[in-house]
This record gives sequence, structure tokens and C-alpha cells, in this order.
Amino acid sequence: MARVSFSLDAVPAFDQAPSVVLVVGDVEFFIEEAEGRAAEKLAADGAEILKFDDDAPAETVSDALLNRSLFSPRRLVRFDITRLLGTEAPGKLLLQAVEAWEKKTPAGKREAFRRVRALLSALDIPASGPPEEVAESAAKRSRK
Repeated sequence: MARVSFSLDAVPAFDQAPSVVLVVGDVEFFIEEAEGRAAEKLAADGAEILKFDDDAPAETVSDALLNRSLFSPRRLVRFDITRLLGTEAPGKLLLQAVEAWEKKTPAGKREAFRRVRALLSALDIPASGPPEEVAESAAKRSRK
């Protein structure tokens, strides 16, 4: 399904909806509002709605996605995936890592390592291997 601007009319009925609906945007408030309205429309025919908070264990969310509901023939699972995918662009992560490293403190170094791990994850590059090869892969996959 193509990316479209949010419209309640664009939300299909539960039976015609794709298995995953991703609601994205720049302002968190508007994302949550659109996601809530879409969920209401999808669940209008009596679907069970499960909403998970950020601290929900991954096993609980995956169980809800993979197992049928005992209470309803339809289930709608609501979950904010930004904690899994992140929200920062690779270039911004790199700049943040450099700024943290330049603090020359143990906390700054930990922050830099955390940002670099997020950068490698965003670029789908394994962190194992010689640093030179990892850096070369990152350079090939990113453009400034």
C-alpha cells in the first residue's frame, strides 16, 4: 500500500485492511491522534484492541501478533515501534556521536558508542569485524 496523507476515509474496514498499518509523521501528538482515530475505525466491528506501552516486553507483543484472540475473531494490536527502529537519521546520529566523543569523559564515550551502535543498526551493518571494514561499509551506505 502506498504512503498517503492521513484521512479517516482512507482507513479501510478491518477485513480489507493490510496486516500492518504504519502511521508516521513529524509531530508525535498528531501521530498519536491519527493512530487512535484509525484504530477506532478498524475496530468498529468489535475487534479486540490491545495497546502496548513502550515498556512492554517484546515477547508479549509478539504473542499478541502471532496468537489468535480468545475473546474476538478479530484483534487489533497497537504498538509504537520507534523504540525498535529509532527516530534519528544516520547523519544526525554520527554528529551526535562525534559531539559526545569530544567531551572526553567516560559518560561521553559511552554516549558516543551508543550513538554509533544506533547508526550501524540504522544502516544495517553488523558491529563485529575490524573497525576499518565497518567504517568503510558505513561510508558506502551513507551519503552526506
